[in-house]
Amino acid sequence: MVRWLRVNSMMSSMVQHRKPIIVTIMHTSSQKYHHSLISSKFPNVQENEFSRITRTIVRSLPFRNIWPLLNYYENRLKKDFNEEHDNDIIFQKPLQVEYFNELLHSLNIQNTRLPFNRTNGNSNLQDQWFSKLQFMDQDYLLHTLTKEKLQEGFWYERHIHATSQIPTRFNNLHDFYGHLIWLMFPKTKRLLNILHLEHMKSHSSKSVKERSSLQNFLTLFDECGVVVFIEESSFQELKNLLYGMQFKKLFWNYRASVESKMIFTIFGHSIFDTLTQHPYIGYTTKCVALPLSSSVYTNVYHQLETIHQHQSLTTMQTQVWNVMDDLLFDVFSNPVKYDINLHNTKSLRPLPLLGIPNYWRAQTESFYDNERYFRKPNASINECARTT
Repeated sequence: MVRWLRVNSMMSSMVQHRKPIIVTIMHTSSQKYHHSLISSKFPNVQENEFSRITRTIVRSLPFRNIWPLLNYYENRLKKDFNEEHDNDIIFQKPLQVEYFNELLHSLNIQNTRLPFNRTNGNSNLQDQWFSKLQFMDQDYLLHTLTKEKLQEGFWYERHIHATSQIPTRFNNLHDFYGHLIWLMFPKTKRLLNILHLEHMKSHSSKSVKERSSLQNFLTLFDECGVVVFIEESSFQELKNLLYGMQFKKLFWNYRASVESKMIFTIFGHSIFDTLTQHPYIGYTTKCVALPLSSSVYTNVYHQLETIHQHQSLTTMQTQVWNVMDDLLFDVFSNPVKYDINLHNTKSLRPLPLLGIPNYWRAQTESFYDNERYFRKPNASINECARTT
């Protein structure tokens, strides 16, 4: 059976020419199994984790890059259950993994291409991996994988690499936000997986379960990394303030420059999870700062502003994500070029996330005087690395 769902197009005359995403919903035999498996769980759900995603939370600035995706899923759930509601809770029921694959196909992520040098020139290999990419219910996988496979070190990364299947837990916000990052940054996410596997093949056996320095770096960024894009004319000055941990000067004295010359893009899915469930003063993430040419920065900045005003999922949004994905992919392909050591987590700089302008309420001047949060260089940092 094939059904069609058109995501609401932007109504403003400014963007009427932009093509909306058309979503094709296809039910394969495996998807039917997952639907049956997931539907059977609904009566057993003690608490709908998705009920914690409220309009108040997602309309806050940290979530603006994923607004269109959340808006899409809200419409998708309404269509399936024919429900309308006006309260603050966006998702009255847990989202099914099946929905994630529908959007994955609609965004044409199966046609993603990586540079040949990541697969030793074998273009067929990379085409096959992305062409088979899908999110899989983790409970289903745990029942199908052998005991030997599950006992291997880092079975999760090994399974993704070998099968193109992303294990995803049902009714789990952490994994939900993880799948959103796959939709926005597929090339970078794939590259991180490749780096994990390349390292494991050359440095450890399948019985090893402790992370190496490289794996620590990759995992830390994957969980709580933020990419800070800075317009090139202001790059050195703003980067020095950020990396020098002069947070009050940066976020308060240079506030106008931060708002106009810096784009903070959340990559670590654990960040969204924490901001949804229990944000707190002291919450510190990790970041890398990247320069953007004036023309590219201006284009990305204005496109993001337009997208955030209308919150619809369009080809413009996916194009912006693609630009960011390409830039970040280059960072992990050529880390030396960006003065980054993938074997040293200190290359990821501390970022007190709630200090970013408009990321937290009551950001008065005195707010930035809290040295227990806005630490000085060489102070102990409360890192966000909480893996799940």
